[in-house]
Amino acid sequence: MLNDAVKRGASDIHMEPYEKESAFVSVLMCVLQSIMSPPLKLKDAITSRVKIMASSISAKKRLPQDGRIMLKMNVGGRKKQLDFRVSTLPRCGREDRAPPA
Repeated sequence: MLNDAVKRGASDIHMEPYEKESAFVSVLMCVLQSIMSPPLKLKDAITSRVKIMASSISAKKRLPQDGRIMLKMNVGGRKKQLDFRVSTLPRCGREDRAPPA
């Protein structure tokens, strides 16, 4: 997914989790474009993998966090080192609220 977004010239990739689906979109020329919609059951696994790759992000779910992923990729036939900034924001979903007293 990262490789495809780089080849397209995307400036951002967003994972948008919804109640019944999740979507990955890229920003290309200031326009959101759908990349893929993985099965909802993979949402937590994908999120965990991205957090592991951005090693400065901890397993805490309720705090906004920032990290980075450094990858070497072939871009236009040349090997380049790319720096991806990663930001996570807590969800304000039902499971994040404290149970009623």
